[in-house]
Amino acid sequence: MDIIPHEHNTGFIEPSLLKPYEPFGWIEKLKMGGTGSVKVVYLQGIEYFDKKIIQRTDLPMANFELLKKAMLIRLSIHNECYTIAVLKQELLEINVKNFKKDIFLLSLILGENTSSKVIEFEVNSGNIESIQQYFRKPYFR
Repeated sequence: MDIIPHEHNTGFIEPSLLKPYEPFGWIEKLKMGGTGSVKVVYLQGIEYFDKKIIQRTDLPMANFELLKKAMLIRLSIHNECYTIAVLKQELLEINVKNFKKDIFLLSLILGENTSSKVIEFEVNSGNIESIQQYFRKPYFR
């Protein structure tokens, strides 16, 4: 997992920073049905994000973007944006389960060296179908 540095007020990432992760071309993105996801609520699991959301009152919203060698996870809170890249080979498992009434828990299990890490997100019932479809893309097989 890598922190991607950028201006926090815009979220713009210099293309040179993404080059090692090989962004998809326009036609490839179209064939995949897009590379970005709907927004979900970040709960826990990424230390870098956890430090950014402490003592904040806004909901920490996150979304995902696929690159050939990694998946970006972007956190938006109080008009600021923070981004990490999870290497494709680190992503071991994706689980979605009922959490509360009309709320689902999305868990990403990452393997790093000999240990694993769980990142959790909250998905409302209005977005669950979209998130499930997103994580069923051939990219994740």
